[in-house]
Amino acid sequence: MVRWTWTKYDDVGEVIELMALYDDVLKKDSSFTNYAVRVANRICEDLFLGCEATYGKWGARLEPIKNPSFDKKELEQCAEKIIRHRCWKALEDSTYVFTYGNHDES
Repeated sequence: MVRWTWTKYDDVGEVIELMALYDDVLKKDSSFTNYAVRVANRICEDLFLGCEATYGKWGARLEPIKNPSFDKKELEQCAEKIIRHRCWKALEDSTYVFTYGNHDES
């Protein structure tokens, strides 16, 4: 699964989508997406990244317009650090369990 990707939208331009959600049901649940933004921003604080995550369609996003002091490469590095953080991994795992709760991995 792609865990982050550059995506272009007509209303906000090019952004990095941080993927935490697995399906459209969760994508449309504002509780999950709002929580993902809070987790991403807390990770940014803990790692002293200096960037701000905003509401994303699949969890959270990094918008160049909201992070004007970062170039594309720096935002990509921030995205990598966020998705590798244990809290983001736990968020991904929890959304997987919620979505596929009856899935038997044994």
